[in-house]
Amino acid sequence: MHGYLGGATQWQSEIDAFSSEYVIAPNLQGYGAVTGLLGCSTIAAMAEAALGLLNGLDVSDFILMSHSMDGMIAQEMAAARPAAGSP
Repeated sequence: MHGYLGGATQWQSEIDAFSSEYVIAPNLQGYGAVTGLLGCSTIAAMAEAALGLLNGLDVSDFILMSHSMDGMIAQEMAAARPAAGSP
């Protein structure tokens, strides 16, 4: 997950490095390639949006990399659904 005012492209080196794996690098609403979409107003809403994306893709197990503001989103995701990120 990208940091504040960032976008998925900030992870391009990591995407390239893990290209043999399944990588999801979303743009949060209002950021990156989707700046035209109204963004979420709280960290909790951003976490739910990210979890909603993963649920929609039927992804139950994942390793989450985050930067800056998205560290808070990652913590919120873990608090909202502790089993979602468990090994």
